[in-house]
Amino acid sequence: MNAFKVKLSLTFTLIELIVSIVVLTLLAIGAVQFYNAAQNAWTQAESKREIFENARIALDLISRDLESAYYGSGAGSFWHWKGNTDWNEYSNELLAFVSDTPIPPNNSCTSNLCEIKYQLCYTENLDDDKFGWLRRSVTGNYSGTSPNPKWNFFNNSTVGYTTNAIGGIPSASFTANSSSSESYQKLIPYVLDVSFICDTDTDPGAAIPPDTTTNSGADACNVTQFPNLVMVDITLMDRSSWTKWVDLLKNSSTNADAFREEHQKTFSRMIFLDDRGQ
Repeated sequence: MNAFKVKLSLTFTLIELIVSIVVLTLLAIGAVQFYNAAQNAWTQAESKREIFENARIALDLISRDLESAYYGSGAGSFWHWKGNTDWNEYSNELLAFVSDTPIPPNNSCTSNLCEIKYQLCYTENLDDDKFGWLRRSVTGNYSGTSPNPKWNFFNNSTVGYTTNAIGGIPSASFTANSSSSESYQKLIPYVLDVSFICDTDTDPGAAIPPDTTTNSGADACNVTQFPNLVMVDITLMDRSSWTKWVDLLKNSSTNADAFREEHQKTFSRMIFLDDRGQ
């Protein structure tokens, strides 16, 4: 009888042990699933925060510069270039204008009027360190301690890809490359597209067409009419999605376009310049 009781006790102990292990296993699985769900939610939230933060930085800076855009008596103070695939890294759509910026490029500048340019770097090299960067160029009236000959927008209506210098002064007010402006500085990464719509009034049907034609020689073209408003569209990804998308492109995956469509986000902002005599 005592032996039977011992066996029964051992049996109950083994069953209790198995039940305990099963319960602990279920709890562990639940904890892991909860952790993974929380981790995924945090990652998605961080990715969204990164995209919104980058878009906010770009749109706030472009808005600030455009809201302070200068309309002078001479032409050449505003240039919207549609883009040209023959202009190397400067082939994407470009916006160039003069702005009364509160922060000149250096402490030697005696004027807040600066030549501003925005452009997304164009490259087909996926390993190029400039690939996917929205860039900004700021040219002040002084470079170091010397007057800057590239600060030459007054009464100058010549714009284009590049320019020659006459007497040390570039003959164009704006150029796509740095021959008439300071070099670009990187602003935000993981940018897929940037576009601008310039308008003379609040009627979207009256948009000013961007410059598309060039003349022979210096690739000069006509300056754009000074607008009343500018619509800015910027499309970008978060860092993780960008890395995966680039890997898909490098492997010539047919899923690259679908992945981009799923993970990209476009932000828009309309900036009013008001009537400044244009």
